[in-house]
Amino acid sequence: MNWQKLDVIFKILSPLHIGYLPNKPGTVIAGTRYYVPGKNLWGAATANLTPKLFQEPTPENYLEVGEWISDNLRFTYFYLSDGGKNQYCPQFTTEKGLQYGGLSLQEFQKRFIGSRISTKISDKGTAEDKRLHEIEFINCNGKHDGEIKPLYLEGSVFYNTNAQFCSEYQIRYKSEILSLNGIALFETLTLGGELNYGCGRVEKAKINETSEALNAENSKIKISIEKDGYIQGHLKYDPSIQFMGDIEVVSGRTYPKNNIESFDTCFVGPGKKIEQGEYYFVPGTKIMTQEELVLDPWGRLLSSNLKSRLNV
Repeated sequence: MNWQKLDVIFKILSPLHIGYLPNKPGTVIAGTRYYVPGKNLWGAATANLTPKLFQEPTPENYLEVGEWISDNLRFTYFYLSDGGKNQYCPQFTTEKGLQYGGLSLQEFQKRFIGSRISTKISDKGTAEDKRLHEIEFINCNGKHDGEIKPLYLEGSVFYNTNAQFCSEYQIRYKSEILSLNGIALFETLTLGGELNYGCGRVEKAKINETSEALNAENSKIKISIEKDGYIQGHLKYDPSIQFMGDIEVVSGRTYPKNNIESFDTCFVGPGKKIEQGEYYFVPGTKIMTQEELVLDPWGRLLSSNLKSRLNV
């Protein structure tokens, strides 16, 4: 399988909320991640492409397109930038702790992170009990070099140059557009949560084709991390790896499918089941030894020394 790497920049058009799984009901602060995982981009690309391929898409169509994308596209994690020289990737440092592009966590939050309060109003015109939420989000504008400017997301996409969909649509890259027979894959996307509030809208600002063309064995894309390098995605925990950073449990909601071929009952309890979490080194963790890693369809990383399979 032949893979070509594209460096992609999205412009953020509206506040962006990349949530964690809720920890308890009631009055909560819904925090956001300060980056976009590859799985969010996979979901957004699936939601964007399916209606363009099918006039009246069914759940089965979304499943088919999602599986095709996971087989033929690989998204890295995407991080904030000013669209130019400044990119705000996380790094754990010995002297100053966690930083984002050289900014302290507090300074990064001050420049780029906002929040809003929301609640549900009862029939009596008052806030319902346990329905008050504070929602954190990434702003669409931020302070760069003393000026308020638009915020962007930067990352990379690998695509299978020989990919076809239903033996009819051939994947192509030309003039900064990755498409299936003229159907753009991600000129505009809607990412993350709180979509009813208008959050998550991004548009492609620029695509650069790189010199990296890979012939990946068994569809595996390998990423090399030099000694004392920083990972820019979740890395599945391996006790043999020396590191400086943090570890978290990564989980997510699943969409189980039953065997009934009906539009209404094809999917049972979408998003209700939470998959079993696993331990991962968080993005920005410093790895003390040189490592050969594998990129999975969600942009997560796996050490080639770890014998367990990718959980995808």
